[in-house]
Amino acid sequence: MDNLHNAFSVLELDAEDDQLQPASASAASGLDVSASTATVTAGRSGELFCPGPGPIATEVAHSLTMVGGDVLPEGVALENHEKSVLMAMKTELLEVKEHMNSLLSKVDSCLGLSLDKSEEKIIGLDDKLVVENGKQCLSNPVTPSVEYKFPLVWIDLEMTGLNVEVDRILEIACIITDGKLTKTLEGPDLVIHQSKENLDRMGEWCQNHHAASGLTKKVLHSTTSEKEAEKQVMEFVKRNVGTYTPLLAGNSIYVDFLFLKKYMPDLAALFSHVLVDVSSVKALCIRWYPRDQKKAPSKENKHRAMDDIRESIMELKYYKENIFKASKSRK
Repeated sequence: MDNLHNAFSVLELDAEDDQLQPASASAASGLDVSASTATVTAGRSGELFCPGPGPIATEVAHSLTMVGGDVLPEGVALENHEKSVLMAMKTELLEVKEHMNSLLSKVDSCLGLSLDKSEEKIIGLDDKLVVENGKQCLSNPVTPSVEYKFPLVWIDLEMTGLNVEVDRILEIACIITDGKLTKTLEGPDLVIHQSKENLDRMGEWCQNHHAASGLTKKVLHSTTSEKEAEKQVMEFVKRNVGTYTPLLAGNSIYVDFLFLKKYMPDLAALFSHVLVDVSSVKALCIRWYPRDQKKAPSKENKHRAMDDIRESIMELKYYKENIFKASKSRK
């Protein structure tokens, strides 16, 4: 255990000059950290080959072998205290990764580069499918692989009706995009349990559409509460928006925001009072650019939360690319 704590001493960050301090690496374990790669043998895990420059990779490799790491022999389980050690290690590494991403952003700014145009990615500790410019790639759901500048958090709710005082949330989905709509990270897509009594009180429109989409049946079988759904979406948002205060986005998003404030107040509190309402943008385009607006992509109106978000993003992308055109001098 001491070896693990010693290893983390090399990850100390100096906030004054944005530098990592590796000076204590050799003292922490006695390892030779001058080589660019290291092979470490210790504990019950056998041999761990750690390719990577500098002392940080060496010390993390050494610490992993102390608790078994990810190379345990088949059938050998980690003990609880070992799992706790690894979780602490992961937390520290994610903090370092976030700091390094910040430094990379500063370097790119100095070089006149834009992260939005960069093809490079830092692969995280947990993999998740991300869509960027129509292409799928692996990314980390805990910490974004690239910086989401001025993030938009897209949330859509399906409800039993539009009266926030009596109607309830049936489904919630969430997608995060960067401000330019070029990077997309899909998050929770949850059906929330409500009683049969609540469903029976729905109006004719909701009765018909939610039955046709299969949502009514899924709600009755769901074991996810409003509180649990709120927790999952909150965790997803907090882990992926960085230091920005995100804006809530969607079609007629003010209605969703009202329901969030009543039934998921902690989640609602994460967002600015400024809303990005695609329906408002559409209303203005109809009045100012009617010809262009008529060419906007049509919607299938499936009335399922994740599908509706995808269509909202597609709609706003169309307005951005065809109506909110940047002049050549701004490109």
